[in-house]
Amino acid sequence: MKKIILLAAFIVVGVISISLAQDVMTVKMKDGTVHEFKVEDVSEVTFQVPETPDEHLNCPDNNHPHMIDLGLPSGTKWACCNVGASKPEEYGGYYAWGETEEKARYDWSTYKYCSGSALSCSHIGDDIAGTLYDVAHVKWGGSWQMPSKEQNKELYENCTRTWVTHNGVKGILVTGQNGATIFMPASGHRWKDKLNSEGECGEYWSSTLDTQHEYGVTCLLFSSSTWLWWEEYVRAEGMLVRAVSNQEDETHVELDCPDEHHPHLIDLGLPSGTKWACCNVGASEPKGNGGYYAWGETEEKDYYGANTYIYGDPEEDSSYIGTDIAGTRYDVAYVKWGHEYEMATIEQFREVKEHCSLKWVTVDGKNGCLVTGPNGNSIFLPAAGSLSWDENTQENKEGSYWSSSLYSSNKSAYGLYCGSYGWDLESTFRAYGRSVRAVGFTESHKEINPEDHIAEAVDLGLPSGTKWASWNIGATKPEEYGGYYAWGETEEKDYYDWSSYIHCDGSYSTCHHIGDDIAGTEYDVAHVKWGGPWRMPSIDQFKELIDKCSRIWTSQNGVNGILVTGPNGNTIFLPAAGDHAGDNLSWVGSYGCYWSSSNYRIEYGYAYSQCFDSSIWFMDSSWFQRYFGQSVRAVISP
Repeated sequence: MKKIILLAAFIVVGVISISLAQDVMTVKMKDGTVHEFKVEDVSEVTFQVPETPDEHLNCPDNNHPHMIDLGLPSGTKWACCNVGASKPEEYGGYYAWGETEEKARYDWSTYKYCSGSALSCSHIGDDIAGTLYDVAHVKWGGSWQMPSKEQNKELYENCTRTWVTHNGVKGILVTGQNGATIFMPASGHRWKDKLNSEGECGEYWSSTLDTQHEYGVTCLLFSSSTWLWWEEYVRAEGMLVRAVSNQEDETHVELDCPDEHHPHLIDLGLPSGTKWACCNVGASEPKGNGGYYAWGETEEKDYYGANTYIYGDPEEDSSYIGTDIAGTRYDVAYVKWGHEYEMATIEQFREVKEHCSLKWVTVDGKNGCLVTGPNGNSIFLPAAGSLSWDENTQENKEGSYWSSSLYSSNKSAYGLYCGSYGWDLESTFRAYGRSVRAVGFTESHKEINPEDHIAEAVDLGLPSGTKWASWNIGATKPEEYGGYYAWGETEEKDYYDWSSYIHCDGSYSTCHHIGDDIAGTEYDVAHVKWGGPWRMPSIDQFKELIDKCSRIWTSQNGVNGILVTGPNGNTIFLPAAGDHAGDNLSWVGSYGCYWSSSNYRIEYGYAYSQCFDSSIWFMDSSWFQRYFGQSVRAVISP
């Protein structure tokens, strides 16, 4: 980092001069003073950029990045290192403006937000700070974001800079009015596949688009002699990012716990009357992270992934444990804290988001979100992060909270994400470890939805191990008829014939072949409505039921049907629900007809069904035109 110049070849005009007659070297300083040296006493002249030791920086430890308070009027804090770097002197990542990943080549042909030229740039915002285009916010989360043009200007106007070398890397030492410092390496920029001006210039993006050109962005530029905050660069270049934060200092938060014996239920004044716990499950105080739990599990563990999830691979239907696990044995709040508490549903989280305010704060060194209800009461949601595999990369940057509600895909469940950016309701992989914030147990607020009210799987002692549902699809108890469905359709309707059947073109002869067996497919109403391992029974499963079980015609709560008794003595009741053809519901109370999943292979317009009346099961001859509306009794196969 130093340059040695031999006297025989050394001339600096106006700064250093040598009198050959007198063999004297004269050095004129910037302050006007003059120093003279005899040439015979000088062997060489060395110009060296001063080395800045680590102790001149303000990082409290090596766990970068840190927020450095430079005493700026706005209170903005600057990161101690670049995005993508692990220490102050590292260059970090080179990013085109609005992109969040590095790449091998930087020009208009590779820029994500144009169509190959500067004039075709897409408008992604006048200021991208805190958005999905902000690499600082995407990579570091929390309150970190790219600096605006005004924040660069504030740094320029309120700080001094010195060209230095830090751990062998050239750059500037920026010193605030309070004496605090940050080091910014002169790491140049990338264009095409070349790194330019390394060690000579530092070029750092702002979040602010240039007002004159859609393709230009203002940036902070410096060299050993230059220090500018308004320079314009084209968006396709690869440049560095030094993040900022406007996070407030420690906040004194008044919570509404009556004593230190947590948890307490806090009334936030919500329309539903739902009360929220003051701390996370597994925590002993409101600011504590508490436990991390996979969805439906009630104990913590060292590793969170598909291979450790106790309910099997969430990609597989066998892992299904319900659409809402609140108040069940899968609910960690209910299991850990007892019957007064349960996991919050996604609707309860949505109510909080709609009726409460949120503020990103720091309490005793712990970042998180202060949620204040309509009545002024508050709860604190710590930014505990989440665990995927054995890593928690978002602790103190983001809170991640499970709801009790399954997502439409069995592999995911709903939850709340919150951070300095606000809060979002999203889904994530069930096997990951997240926090749980409970609500007061209020069973009365839950309305029964037939699609959510899933039957018990009854083990009848059959040789195959098949278990049969205790009631029909669309019902909420054994004696209810439930829904009537055409074969391969998953919704009821007013009229059942070929003209309304969605798997044909208006007639028997135009039926579409949707499979020889539709169990577990998008055409299986049991699987669509109840999810998980539930399926329509095949014709062979119906035959096993008939061959291995006894049955009697009976009445249950005033509804006619058959009571089926398995080899082990367990029973299910099948109501005589009749069937639908046209707009006519026929044979109710005297006849039951239940679809199988098996197509009648001889004629695609037909499918197998099992029917009964007070005197007989109709077995092999029971196949019907597929447009008929019939009952469905689901099974779970081993």
